[in-house]
Amino acid sequence: MIKEVFAVASKPLILRTGNFNRFGRGTADSLTNLVWWKDGSLLTLTVFPTRGSLAKINPGTCEETVIGATGLSFNAFDLGEVRGKLYLTDFSKNLYSADTLSGVATPKCVDRNAARSTHSSHL
Repeated sequence: MIKEVFAVASKPLILRTGNFNRFGRGTADSLTNLVWWKDGSLLTLTVFPTRGSLAKINPGTCEETVIGATGLSFNAFDLGEVRGKLYLTDFSKNLYSADTLSGVATPKCVDRNAARSTHSSHL
């Protein structure tokens, strides 16, 4: 049974009670999303001051390591893991695969018209 779930605020959620318990000092960046990764780390997207990068968090120490820019800046929206691969979406409803070694997002399902109007310099 799962005993805790990690929240972006660096506080594990205790499922039995619904309470958050803070651990560590927090991270250098504001973050969005958390995905458990194969090495036991949490993958996340940075929001500010680092914009739209893939980062890794050590859940034991809260140490944040920026892996690299996705190329989407503020347009990076959500992360998800499927069958051992990492994917992300943007605010233009596009789907990308994410390289967990470099952070680079590669288009998979992209609306080229929407992409031109919102982040064409990143494709």
